Amino acid sequence: MRDLTRCPPAGLERRFHAALLDLVAVGLPAAAVAYAGWSAGLGLPVGLGLAAAVLVAGAVLVAVALGLTGASPGRAALGIRVLRADGAGPLGARDALLRAALVAGVGVPTLGTGLAVLAWTALLDPAGRRRGWHDRRVGSAVLDVRTATGGEPEPAPAPPELLNLTTQQLLPAPAAPDADASEAPAPGGPAARWRVRFDTGETFLVEGLTLLGRAPEPARGEPVQRRVTRGFDGVATGTHAQLQVVAGRTLVVMDRGSGDGTVLVRGRARRELVPGRATTLLAHDRVCFGERVMEVTREA
Repeated sequence: MRDLTRCPPAGLERRFHAALLDLVAVGLPAAAVAYAGWSAGLGLPVGLGLAAAVLVAGAVLVAVALGLTGASPGRAALGIRVLRADGAGPLGARDALLRAALVAGVGVPTLGTGLAVLAWTALLDPAGRRRGWHDRRVGSAVLDVRTATGGEPEPAPAPPELLNLTTQQLLPAPAAPDADASEAPAPGGPAARWRVRFDTGETFLVEGLTLLGRAPEPARGEPVQRRVTRGFDGVATGTHAQLQVVAGRTLVVMDRGSGDGTVLVRGRARRELVPGRATTLLAHDRVCFGERVMEVTREA
């Protein structure tokens, strides 16, 4: 069985949808109890009190299940697990209850607006693992395990992590086992010309460091060849991702801690990229930067 702690962090959008499913799972019984109490003539205060008790009990059960198995109804449905960040397995009931209490303590008094603050702390995670303040408090990590559970194939292996593209060159990564060998750049072969085309109609050859985003800014000392902003007005992050051809032959993409996530689409397989980790692209790959879609072609 694959080590789930090696899975990438789950995207914030899917985490939000999983939380909604969990809310429905505990809210429906509470609503049914409130309706039953009202139908029985117990009065609105008694019915609401019973519904609140059922809601709290359901939330406790979901938190305990999360602590023991790493999953809740919503997270299990969407291929998400909440595990210990150090790889020690599920959180355990106590830490899972503490995590749930922190989320409720932030969200309930603020009528849910505090949850946006937690999401923002996840986006600002310096390690790029999208661990919010509550995750760091209890040592948890929210992971996308769809590939580990057989939901989706993995993309081609990535080259070593890009720390500074201006001071180091990467060796090309081997192509995926099921990739067409004619599409992958051959070691020692001629330099490849990689063209990208966006759904906005913009197209160009990647010839240097290319930054994409609402207002992309390079790190100190980065010689940027192109900045792509067209169609990125609505993304959450100024510098969403970057493209570069390395070793003269291999096109790589890297998410730079974006708020909307970056997804590689290869055939029927989809995989959200890990922020800060470079991934090799092949001809006919598509990459989704939030709502923007880019297609890759290789020219002789």
